[in-house]
Formats: sequence, C-alpha cells, structure tokens
Amino acid sequence: MNNEELIRGLRVPPHNMLSETAVLGAIFLKPSILPMVQEKLSPSHFYREAHSRIYETMCALKKSGNPIEPASVATELEKVDKLEQAGGTGYIYQIMQETATAAGWKYHVNQILDTATRRELITIASNAQERLF
Repeated sequence: MNNEELIRGLRVPPHNMLSETAVLGAIFLKPSILPMVQEKLSPSHFYREAHSRIYETMCALKKSGNPIEPASVATELEKVDKLEQAGGTGYIYQIMQETATAAGWKYHVNQILDTATRRELITIASNAQERLF
C-alpha cells in the first residue's frame, strides 16, 4: 500500500455531529417540528448510527401517537435490543440536556443534508473509479 492509498483509507467521510445532535435535541425540546424534519431527513442521512437509530425511533413514536422524550425513546430502543447501539440511556438524555434551544433546527437539518449529499457523491465517485480501473 502506497502513501496515497493509506491516506485515502484514513479519510473520515463528511459529517457534522453537532448538527446531528442539535436536530435530535430540538425534536426532544419541540416534538411538533418532527413532521417538518421528516419532510427533509431520513434516518440514512445521519452519519452516526446511534443518531440514525434515535431519529428512527422518534419517527416511530410519532407515527404511533406516543410521546417523543428521552425515556420513551430509550424504552423503545431497549425493546428491540438496540439501546446500546444508540449510545445508551445516558447518551439519549445527554443529547436533550446539551441542546439549549430548538430555534436553529432548520439550519442544522440543512447541514446534515449537505454532509449526507457529499458522502453520497464520494460513494458514487469511488464506485465509478473502481469500475474504471
């Protein structure tokens, strides 16, 4: 493996953890924004698997008419043995506690979309490069 291959292998795909946690925290603080977030984001847009699982659970809770708050999210994740993959109960509460306001949720949704689009373009380009060699 040459230096270029080594460097390429160590690259971290584009992501924005602050925006991911800001959106999840905003949903905890103001669950009424979830339908608007769902119009733009799917679980696959999140880089971190834990965030994707938390968001997916929030959406399922909303669909079933249940409250969207840390305890219900943790309970539902525990039922399907995915709580630890989502960072555990403490992490779920931490997301809410570290979110000061829901006001910037649109900005953060756009940041998540931007990084997800960039990851998708990298995947497409990498696949094309593999096929060409």
